[in-house]
Amino acid sequence: MKAMFSSNFIEILTNKLKQNLFFSGLKSESYIFVPNKFVKNYLMQKFADDPDLKVSFGINFVNIGNFLNFFQNKLKISKDKRFLNFLELNFLIRKKIIENIEVKKEISNNAYLELRKYLIKDGKIVEKRLTKLTFDLTEIFLKYSIFENEKSLIEKSKNNWQIRLFLEIFSNSGYRGYRGCSLVFRDLKKIDIQNIKNIEFHFFLVSYMPPVYFDFINQFKKVFHYFI
Repeated sequence: MKAMFSSNFIEILTNKLKQNLFFSGLKSESYIFVPNKFVKNYLMQKFADDPDLKVSFGINFVNIGNFLNFFQNKLKISKDKRFLNFLELNFLIRKKIIENIEVKKEISNNAYLELRKYLIKDGKIVEKRLTKLTFDLTEIFLKYSIFENEKSLIEKSKNNWQIRLFLEIFSNSGYRGYRGCSLVFRDLKKIDIQNIKNIEFHFFLVSYMPPVYFDFINQFKKVFHYFI
């Protein structure tokens, strides 16, 4: 069953959630995806205050920001087949930048030439600038990985040095061999979901979900969305 509920009042959505969770028959597991801890705390308090809810075991909360890790853990995907996370992306970006700005030979890539001027002072890397830059680039590259694909990025790369750097790192420099460029982009279609059965997924007040995530979750039979 798939269903969407909407209301201008959070109390109405909460009651609908409780009805689906506790009064719609037996189920093995239920997961409630929430946008933040405040929504989670609100629901936990509402469940605790309701005298009709004598038990609420088997209910699990997941922050929508942990969407990818949750399903990779739930499906027991091996580490070498998991999508690159923030720390891994940050490490690779930093490594590639250092490799290219420290070379003694002439730098032919204009992006790296500008980076060298920005990051190196008196022959040494300005660590504070490098750390801030790699952090910002990691956030940008994660967005590329969710909302873009390799073909689309190649078309846009002519006028965007961040995209050129992204492709240089993950498409042209051998990192396919590290974990695979396909593991950078969130291509969830390749994930086998057969291990997840008889589980309900409730998305409560999650106002936005990337299309790749939305398409993925709708492969499951029991998905409920609650919009305000």
